[in-house]
Amino acid sequence: MFLRSVVGMSKQENILISSKDLVQGGVNLEKRIEKQKRIINKLNRRLHAFISINEEKGEGLSLAVKDNICVKGMRATSSSKILKDYVAPYDATVVRKCRDLFYIIGKTAHDPFGAGSSGSTSDFGVTRNPIDESRVPGGSSSGNAVALATGMCDFALGTDTFGSVRAPAAFCGVVGLRPTYGLVSRYGLMDLCMSLDTIGPMARDVYGVAYILSFITGLDPRDCTTVKTTKCDYTKGLDEPILSKSTITIFRGLELQAEVEDAFEKEVERISNLGADIREVNFGKIKYAVPTYYLLMFSEFSSAMQKFDGVLFGEKRAVLSEEVKRRILLGTYITLKEHKDKWYSLALNGKRVVEKELSKIMNKTDFILTPTMPVLPWKLEDELSPVEEYMSDICTGFPALAGLPAISIPVRKMIGMQLVGKKFQEHSLLRAAKEMEK
Repeated sequence: MFLRSVVGMSKQENILISSKDLVQGGVNLEKRIEKQKRIINKLNRRLHAFISINEEKGEGLSLAVKDNICVKGMRATSSSKILKDYVAPYDATVVRKCRDLFYIIGKTAHDPFGAGSSGSTSDFGVTRNPIDESRVPGGSSSGNAVALATGMCDFALGTDTFGSVRAPAAFCGVVGLRPTYGLVSRYGLMDLCMSLDTIGPMARDVYGVAYILSFITGLDPRDCTTVKTTKCDYTKGLDEPILSKSTITIFRGLELQAEVEDAFEKEVERISNLGADIREVNFGKIKYAVPTYYLLMFSEFSSAMQKFDGVLFGEKRAVLSEEVKRRILLGTYITLKEHKDKWYSLALNGKRVVEKELSKIMNKTDFILTPTMPVLPWKLEDELSPVEEYMSDICTGFPALAGLPAISIPVRKMIGMQLVGKKFQEHSLLRAAKEMEK
């Protein structure tokens, strides 16, 4: 009900219908897109979910695409003014795979180049949480989450490096999936940290995420990290119960805000009552995931940004955001020859430690359950230090370092739960998430 009040619609307009109802037909998609564009015109100046809107007429299920993913003929700014006039000359692989069935309604805002956890720092305007506009929407795939929550689109494609799909999904009350690394092609994505970046689906419910994932997976000769997998319809068997036959591991030792901790404990009790076997372990060495990630990401990001030098790409006189500059400078420092063994090699070692620890856990469990974010979305005017913002990734980060799939499901207003599964076992993960969603 709170989403309906955000959009200012009556119950009869019913723009926020379930993904399953949309997919099964019976909806006039052309009129629906017109209605969604009216909502965009009404809300976007205030919420800044979209950077570019598709002005061409079209029919299909509407798909929003994060603005660091290339869509041929549309701007690809990566939410930074240094690319404000760049138009993508080709489609990213995921976009090409969605072209026949989906209407790309627009390109969405995010923290510039994916560098941020708040989701509010786009160069094209402050993106606001639609549930409470005084708060951040979560980053970096914030525009997608805001657009989904307010009925501006039906589905969305975001990117997740260390939580960038799951964090805004939790804060804005939608669903976001980080697939197993290598399941979905990254061709046509502007990198933040190429060894961890994934493209992931977002929707208002688990069915919608499963539906989109069914189209975008598979081996891509243009992305050497992709893995050959059997084509799968992830919506099949989605309603089959799985939790009563599952072992679920939870971590003790996480520092959580009181509201988040209360929601988490109640969720653990609920899934235990559904028959899940709950196993508790200490967070232990997994706490090193955050510092490990940021050292690796700074290094890879500073390298990836070298092409935006104003010669081939990028405006010469445009100004980079403070966080982007911070990450470039730190990455350059870390990768200097005299510092390589002190910082970068240490981070690679830390990644192996976290992977080994998670491998031990996953050998004895089916899923890991954590809150998606350890805190509620903070106020826009609150000035979090960079370290405080980085530490908000404590729960979403560790699956990324190990290449594991993870999904965020809303359980309370602005609070989501994260379920982590085994590599390439998205179907089981989605079944568990669907049962939790009920």
